Amino acid sequence: MGLHVIGRFRDAFHRVKKYGKRQRRLTLRQPDSHQQLSIWERLPDSVLIEIASHCDLLTIYSLLLTSRLLSRRISKRECAIAQAWLDRRRRHYHHVVNPMGISPGDDLTFIADLFPPPPPTYADDGYAPDDRPDYTFGYLADLTRCWTTCIRLSYYLADHVVQQHLQTDPDAQLVWSSSKTEKELVYSRGVGMLQARLLPPITHLAFFLESTASATENTTTITSQIIKTQQSILQRPPFTDTQTLLTTHHTMTLLCASARRLMAPDIASPSVNNWLSLLLTTSTLERLLDLFTAATTDNSIPPPPPPPSHRTYPPSSPSSSSFPSPSPSSPLATAVSALSPLHPIKLKHRSTISIPSSSWTPRREFLWRMRDDWAEFVALSSPALAPAPSSSRSSSSSTRGQTHRERSSLALPDLQGVWFGAAQKEMVRRGVIPHDCEESVHILHGSGVRLGCVFCVDGAS
Repeated sequence: MGLHVIGRFRDAFHRVKKYGKRQRRLTLRQPDSHQQLSIWERLPDSVLIEIASHCDLLTIYSLLLTSRLLSRRISKRECAIAQAWLDRRRRHYHHVVNPMGISPGDDLTFIADLFPPPPPTYADDGYAPDDRPDYTFGYLADLTRCWTTCIRLSYYLADHVVQQHLQTDPDAQLVWSSSKTEKELVYSRGVGMLQARLLPPITHLAFFLESTASATENTTTITSQIIKTQQSILQRPPFTDTQTLLTTHHTMTLLCASARRLMAPDIASPSVNNWLSLLLTTSTLERLLDLFTAATTDNSIPPPPPPPSHRTYPPSSPSSSSFPSPSPSSPLATAVSALSPLHPIKLKHRSTISIPSSSWTPRREFLWRMRDDWAEFVALSSPALAPAPSSSRSSSSSTRGQTHRERSSLALPDLQGVWFGAAQKEMVRRGVIPHDCEESVHILHGSGVRLGCVFCVDGAS
């Protein structure tokens, strides 16, 4: 009996001892609560903000899609991350010594000063989380998009102007060496110097067009009212400096003159200014950038022969296109018919920039697609002129007749209502008509590109 009890006790003791060892092993292997957290949970906010500020915007958006936890943490610290991201690109490159030079796109100080973030959003009770401006990833995306547009447009404009100058200026043609290497050096140096001069005023022009679009978004499109609003914009920074106003006006004059050359001869001269103002109205500078890009593609890549469908496209009759149907004698009808590549073209001499006249090129594709800009302008100008939904097709004939008359009388916007009208009024108010014109960018041995307007003392256009 005693031996039986002792055996049972021994078995129980061994079981308890074995169970205890297993529990100790489990306890040693089990991590603590801090080790159970993922790396994104254990990462301090300051480190997360610093890491995100070194990433580009596409990488940040990719991080938002990585996991819900990381998306919540980044969204919660969006304002701080966006501010740190912008501060790094505003100030970092000011202290970097780079013998090769810093690209203008690496520093966002100039564009960020022109377009500061919106003020903080307050709740109905007047409470706001903090008094800092509303930094968001959307604001950073718009800022970089606008800056990239200005940089690219300034380059394409400088490229076009320098090419035109070296081909047409008599002084440049006399001293321009026949050496291909020297030509490339002179050409690239001239484009770089002119782009550096054009970039600030083009950015000021983008600021003016964006401010005008915001100020007139919910108002009528009467030209006199728009010019009055635009003049008030020109009386605020950065245009309080008269030299900034004049430089921007000279750049706008050069930009429009270059765009007219790119539209010719496919668009008739009487209506080219209207179509140019249409591009500036539907989108500030992005559509003009598309025009310069398409023209550059024409000059650099030989276009392929058009497919058979393009030989009868677009239709020669304006009434069969997506444009409205104005009277045949109106300027709009002339402009629409001029957009057709089948429109007869008679040139006395060949243009200095080679543009094929028998091929469907990217430039001509862009000019044809300006119909979409016209449709957008119609929709934004008057909702009544937009295409009617299917439920309203049974409206009375008098209403349809009124809409047709309004559509027929609608005209393309004018350049005076885009910039020149307000700029001229402001220059008159400041007493700078006429004014001295000393803006010139040296290109080659005393020959340079001159930036001026019709109000310069020597009458440059």
